[in-house]
Amino acid sequence: KPYVLCMNTNDLKSAKFRTVSGEVGVFAAYIGSAADVVKEDSKYVTLTKTIEPVNRGDITQSSVVRITIKPVFSDDAPSGCYELTDYIPTGMRYYYCKNNWNIGWWLNDREGQKISFTVYRKASLSPIVYYVRATFAGSFVADSAYIKHTSTAAWGMSERQQIKIYEK
Repeated sequence: KPYVLCMNTNDLKSAKFRTVSGEVGVFAAYIGSAADVVKEDSKYVTLTKTIEPVNRGDITQSSVVRITIKPVFSDDAPSGCYELTDYIPTGMRYYYCKNNWNIGWWLNDREGQKISFTVYRKASLSPIVYYVRATFAGSFVADSAYIKHTSTAAWGMSERQQIKIYEK
């Protein structure tokens, strides 16, 4: 029978668990940013993320919204493939992404609010663009997009943002 035990980081570190009987499994979840667990000196990519309605003006319920992520690689960033992960902001749902293999990136996967792309570092990389539809009115956090090289520790991330979706 499952049992949920909520602990802070220090309590978990100092806990001394032992099995009395039966089978025991542990699932630990951490709330925070990827920047909390990666080395700052491995940050070779700067990401900028813009969220804007296609038809200008305010974002309202049912608006189609363009999300643009632009990676800028440092001169010493490793070449090759990177995995870029983004989370569609709460209050929005996936709508569309034009998949084009010739522009240096492609959509890998979409599961719920998580969307991921493969990005190939090259001199003239087109921004990653996908579209969502605003569904719920309110103020929401748009989490950071995160990019990581597939073979090294090189990484980068965008800033978190606040977005407002107005009632239509």
